[in-house]
Amino acid sequence: MSLPFKRSEVQSHLFPRLHQVYRPLSQPDVQVVAPAQPGATRANPLAGLKLHSVFLRTSCILPQNLDPLRAPFGDNWTHVEEIGTPVFDTMVRHAGWHFICVQGTFSRRGFGVTRDDATHRAVVRALRVVTRQHNAAELDSVQVTKYPGFHVARATVQARQIQQHTLLGIPDRRHLQVVPAR
Repeated sequence: MSLPFKRSEVQSHLFPRLHQVYRPLSQPDVQVVAPAQPGATRANPLAGLKLHSVFLRTSCILPQNLDPLRAPFGDNWTHVEEIGTPVFDTMVRHAGWHFICVQGTFSRRGFGVTRDDATHRAVVRALRVVTRQHNAAELDSVQVTKYPGFHVARATVQARQIQQHTLLGIPDRRHLQVVPAR
């Protein structure tokens, strides 16, 4: 039995919206932070920030011969400028110390009017939750989503530990206390 009309004509008549592409008004534009440009200015706190950047606590003790250029970044943290994690790891190991990758990633979001503001806030918030027993961190990933009027960044940092001993949990002898027996 043949119908006097085609099936596609019925579908287009009954479901006209099926053929339109639905696109929400605030469709996010996800982008990843690219390495900094060579001509970037120092006024921008994210000028040297790129993936696998190293962050050190202000109280971090480094080997004697290792003194990288650092810039303050957030509360109690400094950013090691122009040195990525693989190169910094080699430098620490050549000095006879250990740059240990600790299990645990910390991720936070940041909001801002510009991409740089959102990224800076996300990285600072992620560094705040790194536990106090770890004295270093590595920037693992940053994703920035653009919405009308603002940006949302999600930063993930990996906890690291710089120490002279090979095992985690060996306390520094300066912090040992004698507890009297009862």
